[in-house]
Amino acid sequence: MNYTNRILTYTDGFEFKFTKNITKSDYILMCKIISNKFNDLYQTITDYKIIPECISEGGFLFVNFTNKTRVMYKSLRIHIDNQNFSYPGVNIETVMDSWLNDDTILIKCF
Repeated sequence: MNYTNRILTYTDGFEFKFTKNITKSDYILMCKIISNKFNDLYQTITDYKIIPECISEGGFLFVNFTNKTRVMYKSLRIHIDNQNFSYPGVNIETVMDSWLNDDTILIKCF
């Protein structure tokens, strides 16, 4: 694969302090909020769809976004200080339903 024409970006982002444990259900709520905010920002109806991403540090995968082609990839990764865990598996077809009412803790509040 030729990587010379790929555009890669990485930036440090916000820092959050949690006041409660974050559950799978909370991740679904955050996905919906992020999707809605992007759709509002870019005045689209359903172009932006975000789901939990199965990567070691956890995060959000942009499944759909304006002008997306099949090979494009966007994600927001969550790095959690002082937590050594393996992010749970994600079935991209069912995660938005299967995690909806799941109180399994993904991020512990310290």
